[in-house]
Amino acid sequence: MRKKQKIFITALIALICVAFIPHAHATAGGFHGGGFGIGFHGSGSGHVYNSNYSSSSTNGSMLTKIILAIVFVSITAILATFAIVKSPKEYCQGIDIDDSEISDKIKRQFLDIQNAWNVQDISRASNLYSERLYKKHNQILLQYSDKRIVNYTKNIEIEGLSHHRWKQTNKFEVDIYFKAIDYVIDKDTQQILKGSSNSQQRFRQRWTFIVQEDGLLVDKIKEFRVY
Repeated sequence: MRKKQKIFITALIALICVAFIPHAHATAGGFHGGGFGIGFHGSGSGHVYNSNYSSSSTNGSMLTKIILAIVFVSITAILATFAIVKSPKEYCQGIDIDDSEISDKIKRQFLDIQNAWNVQDISRASNLYSERLYKKHNQILLQYSDKRIVNYTKNIEIEGLSHHRWKQTNKFEVDIYFKAIDYVIDKDTQQILKGSSNSQQRFRQRWTFIVQEDGLLVDKIKEFRVY
């Protein structure tokens, strides 16, 4: 019984770990950020069983049921979360936010960060990042370097901004719609591992900015699937 309980616990931990591993998607900041009856049976032959063993068996059966319930609830919650996060969002073109000054700053900063990502050197855009997000993106690039892969983002065209919303007095978010040639290659063989080096893909990302006296700092980037 204990062996089976350990199997359930191990399976639950593994499922949760796999489901919540952060996946780094192509283009700068792609953290989503990318496309889861057991019991004791008597033989009926008239044997007498020790009452302590029977009690232990009953408790073990109850614990197994609890573990099964936790597994079921966890799987349901994970699937529901994935359904919400991965549901396609509308892709919009030719739209902009009302504040033209902030719009221009967002677009310039967006392109500067994407261009720095394209050459695998975000240090040139470090003044545009919050400390937290800069460390996260730099860690991704270090992992890419260790794996001998490179992510290129080229021919970027911003096609719209929407959902400009203030979250705090010094923090706001905005959705950015853009097209880009986006692909990953093996650094040694030059083989394309993901994406296309010829055709643009469409993206919708939600960027969160912190407003400071000397400019904007991007603090969070969330990517959506689009239709």
